[in-house]
Amino acid sequence: MNARFCFFIDGLNEYTDDHYELVQYLQLLVASKVVKLCVSSRPWNAFTSAFGNIEDRTLVLQTLTRSDMRDYMKGMLEGDPRFMKLAQADDRAHDLTTEIQKRAQGVFLWVFLVVRSLLRGLTEQDDIPMLQKRLRQLPTDLEHFFQLILDSIDSVYQECTARALLIVFESGQPLSMMAFWYLDTDLEKPDFALKLDIKPLPKESDDRYPMIVAARVNKWCRDLLEVVWTPTDDSGEDIVQLFKDTLVERAGPDFNASLAICRLYLALAKSVDPAHGDDDDSDDDDYEALQPFQRICDVIMRAAATYEIKCNETPFRLLEELRRVGQHYHQWGAPWSSDDDDSETSIENTDFLSLAKAHGLKLYLRRLVRLQQGIDDPGESGLQATAGAGSLLMPPARTHRISVSSRGSSVLRLPNAAAKDGATDDGTQKGEKRRSWRMKFKQLWCNT
Repeated sequence: MNARFCFFIDGLNEYTDDHYELVQYLQLLVASKVVKLCVSSRPWNAFTSAFGNIEDRTLVLQTLTRSDMRDYMKGMLEGDPRFMKLAQADDRAHDLTTEIQKRAQGVFLWVFLVVRSLLRGLTEQDDIPMLQKRLRQLPTDLEHFFQLILDSIDSVYQECTARALLIVFESGQPLSMMAFWYLDTDLEKPDFALKLDIKPLPKESDDRYPMIVAARVNKWCRDLLEVVWTPTDDSGEDIVQLFKDTLVERAGPDFNASLAICRLYLALAKSVDPAHGDDDDSDDDDYEALQPFQRICDVIMRAAATYEIKCNETPFRLLEELRRVGQHYHQWGAPWSSDDDDSETSIENTDFLSLAKAHGLKLYLRRLVRLQQGIDDPGESGLQATAGAGSLLMPPARTHRISVSSRGSSVLRLPNAAAKDGATDDGTQKGEKRRSWRMKFKQLWCNT
């Protein structure tokens, strides 16, 4: 056998079955000359006995992160004038950083959460003895720490807390914080997105909305979810995985995170202003104007595809409403464009359905086929099958590029996607400016 294998396994201590059996299995693997392992764990007996006794092959994380932790704590605490005022009157203030470092055991996230708790204590006018008490009451185990945070959130917010965390976890991509503007409305009226008028939010209040949403997220989720103005690589998945059963229970019996994403982003789609771009200073306003709407469509269709797979049904009404919103924005330049402006087939509908094919929305497309054949009744007035829907289940003729970079947006601690430019259908190279709406959207959305 010529192949060689190297496996990196993180968090052996999180294995829920017998640790000794796990150790035996790993040792059996490394007995082979073609397998190497790099494993990590909390310093529990079963693992330190098996793997921690070879000094030149063992790293203790806290010895490597100690200086970084010290710098972070000094920057956050000693950079706070309230803390320094206490330190001038009580020498024990500086002992807090030493105690935090000892209790952290190399876990930087624990340090981050503890420092946040101490800063809240300073806001509440805690003195040094009270800050020490606050520190010593915080669990050193992250799971218990997270549970403590969950339980400390006011019960009136806990349904929003659970839904917000599940939505962020389910999405798996950057989420606009402005979608959370509608979260409490969705809680009270699940069909609100379908009934909401297409009306942009007042542009003069652009700066006010993010601050309000950030305050809501803070009261709902405390330190478990953070609004960041620059996207990071931290999705918070570990937190949600630890408490997923608890969150699902608190979110309510009828809650589905994928469906909630569709509703929230449909409401957001109705609130974007197609007459303005992401950047008022841009010298190419045509290019910018409907980028927010395109990103919204991407999020909705991804969530709808996940919902179809997991629930074996399609969010038909929500997708049809999204198509209607796209038709409304056709006056600004069709979101789903085509070369042939004189085609008898509805251009915006045809390209919307091609986009649905690209996202794998099979149940939605089959429903449209059945409607055209008179087999199915959507149960809603005004929903019409698209001309030519019988051919929708054929492979798409074009590959759609969905992801467009988010410029200047704030997200809820999820990774961002980078934009990729390409040639348009007529061979125009990337970067060339055009004033034609239709050509702009070809450049953003599709390759031939």
